[in-house]
Amino acid sequence: MVLQEIWLEGTEWDESLSKDLQTKVKTWISEMPSLSQVKIDRNINITEDSQIHTFVDVSSEAYGAVVYTCTEDDNDVNFVISKSRVAPLKSVSIPRLELMGAVLGLHTKGVYSLENRHDILVRQHECSMVDTWT
Repeated sequence: MVLQEIWLEGTEWDESLSKDLQTKVKTWISEMPSLSQVKIDRNINITEDSQIHTFVDVSSEAYGAVVYTCTEDDNDVNFVISKSRVAPLKSVSIPRLELMGAVLGLHTKGVYSLENRHDILVRQHECSMVDTWT
């Protein structure tokens, strides 16, 4: 989103960033080493009791979806796949972004299901408008 702000400000490649954007870029770079602390298990144990959950969330700046499996018997939760998008430069309403997030969630879940032939789906989202459409 910082890169989008730089684009919106109209800064050329050979120009200095504004003080505000310089601070944001420095903060972004300083937080990057903490990414090495994130651990994602590559082994996904899918049983007949497993369910696929798709969670979607949106904001005025971005939207995203995550797919994970959940097994109630042993409280096993596994991250599968996620996708995120920056909101368009042109102003878009939150209900429109919620719909875009729901579509992204369906596509993300579809990628996983096609590869694994697993058909159980539990939808989860914080999109009030999507509830009225489904």
